[in-house]
Amino acid sequence: MAVEHGRPRGRPPIRTDEEILRAALRAFAAVGFEAMSVRALNAELGLSHETISQRLGSKRALYLAAADFGIAEFFATIAEARATEPDDLDDIDELRATIRSFLAAASQHPEIGRLVNQEGLEANERLDHLVTNAFEPGAQALVALIERLVDRGEIRPTTARELFFLGQAAAAPFNLPQLSAAFDAIDGPLDPEAHIDRMTDVIMRGIS
Repeated sequence: MAVEHGRPRGRPPIRTDEEILRAALRAFAAVGFEAMSVRALNAELGLSHETISQRLGSKRALYLAAADFGIAEFFATIAEARATEPDDLDDIDELRATIRSFLAAASQHPEIGRLVNQEGLEANERLDHLVTNAFEPGAQALVALIERLVDRGEIRPTTARELFFLGQAAAAPFNLPQLSAAFDAIDGPLDPEAHIDRMTDVIMRGIS
C-alpha cells in the first residue's frame, strides 16, 4: 500500500477536537453562521463529510463549542498579559492594564472580534451566547472600576458600552488585516505591540 507522509494514502487524517474547533471558529468568523459549510470544513481538513458532525454534533453545537473554545483562548491571553502586571495597581493603572490586555488578546485572536461583528447585527441566540460567555463575566468588575474613577473625577463619565466600542475600534487593524494592509504604503507595516501601546494611550487620554 502506498504511503504518503507516514500514513496510508487515502485514509483521512486524524484531527484533534482542538484543530477542528479552531478551524470552525475561523470559518464562522469569516462568513457567518448561515454561510459556513460543515461539509466544506470537513473537506478543508481532509476529513470524510460526516466526521465533524459525528464527533461534535450539529452545526449549532459546533458553533457554540467553537465560540467557547475561542473565548477561553481569548481570556487565557488576557490572564497571561495581566500576570506580568504588579498585584497592587491603583484604579487608573488597573483600567489601563485592562484595556491593554484586551487589545493584546484581540491581536492574537482576531476571530473573536470578527465573530462579534458577524453576530452583532441582529438579536439571536448566538449573540446571546457571546454576551453571556464573553462580556458578562468581567462586566460587573469593569463597571465598578469605571464608577470609582468617575466618582473621584479621575476619568470623564464613561459607560461600559463606550469603552468596549473604543476597544473594538482600536482592534480593527487585527480584525480587518487586508484593510489595515492598505495603509502599509503610507504608514509602513503594522507593528502590533506599538499599535497596542499607542491605542491604549489614546483611549486613556480620551476618557481622562
